[in-house]
Amino acid sequence: MLNPSDMENLMHIALGFVYLGYVAEAQQLYEKAQKLNPSRHEAFFDYGVFIQLELGNFDAAIALVEKYQTGKGWVDFPAFVAAVYYRKGDLAKMQTYWQEYLHQFTQKINKGKPADDQTALQWLIAVNPFRETTQLKPFFEYINKGALDAIPLGQASSNSSEQNLFVEEGGLWTMAFAGKQVQLPDLKGFHDIARLLAAPNQAIHCTELMGSKVIEKGEAVFDEKAKKAYQQRILDIQKELEEAETAHHQNQILALQEEYDQLLDHLSKSLGLGGKTRKVSDSIDKTRSAVTWRIRSAVKKIAEVHLPLSKHLEISIKTGVFCEYAPEHEINWKLIGSLNLYIVVPSNLRCKFYPYAY
Repeated sequence: MLNPSDMENLMHIALGFVYLGYVAEAQQLYEKAQKLNPSRHEAFFDYGVFIQLELGNFDAAIALVEKYQTGKGWVDFPAFVAAVYYRKGDLAKMQTYWQEYLHQFTQKINKGKPADDQTALQWLIAVNPFRETTQLKPFFEYINKGALDAIPLGQASSNSSEQNLFVEEGGLWTMAFAGKQVQLPDLKGFHDIARLLAAPNQAIHCTELMGSKVIEKGEAVFDEKAKKAYQQRILDIQKELEEAETAHHQNQILALQEEYDQLLDHLSKSLGLGGKTRKVSDSIDKTRSAVTWRIRSAVKKIAEVHLPLSKHLEISIKTGVFCEYAPEHEINWKLIGSLNLYIVVPSNLRCKFYPYAY
C-alpha cells in the first residue's frame, strides 16, 4: 500500500500470495508489475513460470522458459521447470532440469557434497512454505518414488481429524503431528514445550518453565546519587570542552571528548525509558538463556525424526524472558503426563509445587 508502483515489491508480494493459495491474485500483481516496468520482463520471468505452474497453465510456463535464457532464477527454480515438464509428460526434459537443480543444490546449499534425490527434495519442500496444496505435489511424489508420508506438505489444520500428541510416559515421549507419529527419549526441553502447548497464546515467564520458585527483584545499575553525579560531570565536560576549543588545546579536547563519549555510552546502557535506572538480574537472564537453549535443542532433536513437527514448533514458539506458543491456526493437542507447576510468590514466603495431571 505504501509503495504500489515498485515492481520488485509487487513481485515479492505475488510470491507470498502463491504460497498462501491466492494464485489468481498473484497473477494480477505479476501482470501489473510487468506493465509498470516492461523493460525488466526477463529479470522476473521465473516468478511468472512459478505462477503459471500453480495456475495449472503448463504450456504458458514452458513458453516463458523457452523465451528467456535459462540458468537464472532461484536455486530451486530448475526443479519448478522440471515439475512443469513432468506435468506435460516430457520426462526427458524433466530429468534434465532436475539434474540441473541437483547441481545447483550441491554447489550452493550442500557445500559441494553431492546430494541424492531425497535430500534435495526435503530441502525443496522445506524452503517452499505452501499453506495447503500445490501443483508440485505429483512431481514431488514421483521423485520420492511414493507418497509423501515422511515429508508431508502443509501443516495440520484446526479441522483435522488426526490426533496431535505430545505425551510423556515412563521417560519416553510420543509425538504425533500431520499424520506422523514418533517416539523420543526424555529431554528437559520437551517438558518446556509441553507446558507451552498446554497454554496456547499465553506468555509464560522463563522462571516458571525452569521451575524457579522466586523471581528476584533485581538491583539498580547505580543509585540516584550516582546518576546525578554522572549528569553533572557531563555538564562540566561540556563547559571544559568549550574552554579547551577556545584555547585550541587539542590534547585536552581529545581527552575530554573520549571521557564524554564513555559517560554517554554508560548512561545509555544504564537508563531505561524516561531516564529511569535500569535493573539487572543475573539469575533471570541465566534462566532465560537456559530455557531458550533447552527448547531449541529439543526442537532440533525432533527435526531428526519429524521435520514437519519441528518446523511447526520453530515457527510457533517464541522464547525469551516470556515464552509463548502462538500457532498460526488453532491446533488441538492431546497432552497426557505430569508437569511441575510453580507458583511465583514473594521471597519471604515458602514456595511449593504440585504435580498436575492434565
